[in-house]
Amino acid sequence: MSTLQKTKIKSVAELSQTLKVGVKEFVKTAKNANLFYRPFDLSKKGSEKWRHIDNPTGKLKIIQKAINKQILRDLMFQLPPNIMGGIENKSILENAKVHVGQEMVVTIDIKNCFPKTKNEVIFTIWKNLLGFEPNSARLLTQLTTTKGHLPQGSPASPSLSNLALLPISKEILNYSKKHHLNFTIYVDDITLSGKKSSALDSISPVVKIIQKYGYAIRNKKVKKMPSYKTQTTTGIQLNSEISIGKQKIDEIRKEIINLAKLQKPYITKKSIFSKIDYVKKISPEKGQKLLEFANMILEEDIDYIAVDPEKDEKRDCNGKACLAK
Repeated sequence: MSTLQKTKIKSVAELSQTLKVGVKEFVKTAKNANLFYRPFDLSKKGSEKWRHIDNPTGKLKIIQKAINKQILRDLMFQLPPNIMGGIENKSILENAKVHVGQEMVVTIDIKNCFPKTKNEVIFTIWKNLLGFEPNSARLLTQLTTTKGHLPQGSPASPSLSNLALLPISKEILNYSKKHHLNFTIYVDDITLSGKKSSALDSISPVVKIIQKYGYAIRNKKVKKMPSYKTQTTTGIQLNSEISIGKQKIDEIRKEIINLAKLQKPYITKKSIFSKIDYVKKISPEKGQKLLEFANMILEEDIDYIAVDPEKDEKRDCNGKACLAK
């Protein structure tokens, strides 16, 4: 793993003080961490697939937020610049900018990235990579993993995933430099771009690097996008310039229409205009048209609340039987 700044925290007492939680409460929460999870499965609108969310709650989630803020956040700025996810001042927009105007764009998705990141890996990160003494590393592992893996929904998981995938990122970066390719990784989404032959030839070596570290890829989600077709990564259209695709624009227009119909609570007026602002940052002209459309059909003095009839579906789950595949 890459060399990062080692911790100056030398004991459990110092660690609990850094996180602003009493030692007894800190240790008790760590030992009973699994009791704080309220799992559910989530299905995105338009999809038949379910995604499992471990969903930490209560004191555990508060401590996870503190771990990310007080320990992990600053470490993220020490990572290689091609690592984009879960880092302040980086976004899917910054991730996409790297790949604009390329002859070929290839995207590769790491399958079940968080569940495949085991607690042994997280313990090694705390103890060896970051230099925590064994007791502190063990407690931090208990607080940031559940049932032997990195949990979906934890505030600390994106940062820890970046650290777990750091060896993979470094190897792919070395490969991409050697073959004159652009490379970024946004959480579990890998993007490579450059000359057609080099980008296509990179797929097999990159997949082997991923598999070497115990991860797998989704074959159906390996996308090869030449410049004469629509190129996208992390939901943003590339090609000659960064833009928002027609599908996304149509989704927002539909939400505005649903909002105007004053249907059941789901979408707020604030969330609509937040999405429009985001579109304007990427495609000012498209964003302005959306804004004009929203202002035309939404009355200014009404605090609209509406529902998308195709909203995400959520179901409670308990035990292994509920886990989304």
